[in-house]
Amino acid sequence: EPGPQWRVSTLPRTSLLVAAILLEWPEGVELCIRHGADVNALYDGPLPGRGGCESGGPNPPPQRPILRVALSARSCHQSLICRHVLDGGVSLKVFQRVKKKFQEEMEVDTKDLFNRWLGPFQQTSERQR
Repeated sequence: EPGPQWRVSTLPRTSLLVAAILLEWPEGVELCIRHGADVNALYDGPLPGRGGCESGGPNPPPQRPILRVALSARSCHQSLICRHVLDGGVSLKVFQRVKKKFQEEMEVDTKDLFNRWLGPFQQTSERQR
C-alpha cells in the first residue's frame, strides 16, 4: 500500500535519476549520472520508508537532496546507489549533513562507504556557474 500521498491528482515531477533511485536500480542511476544528471538537485516527493511511505505528514514533503533519496534504497542497492551519487560530486555540505542526520537509515556497507569517502565533492565555484 503506497499511501494517500501517491493518490493525489498531481504528483511531483520526478527526474529520471530519482526514478532510478526509487526503483532501486543501480545501473540506471549510474547511467543517469554518467550522462549529466544533477546529483545536487532536490526531490520533493514522498519516499519509501521502513514503515511504509514517508511523506512528511499532512504538509507538503520537504525538498530532499538526491543523496538523502538514495538512502531510501535497501540492502546492497543502497550502498551501490549512494556510491554512484557520490561519484557524481555531491556538495560537501550535503554529504556532511546526510552523513550526520541519517546514520540510522544506512546499511552497514553504506556507513562504511560514508566513513571512508574522501571525495570528489562539488566545488562551490562550479555550482555558481
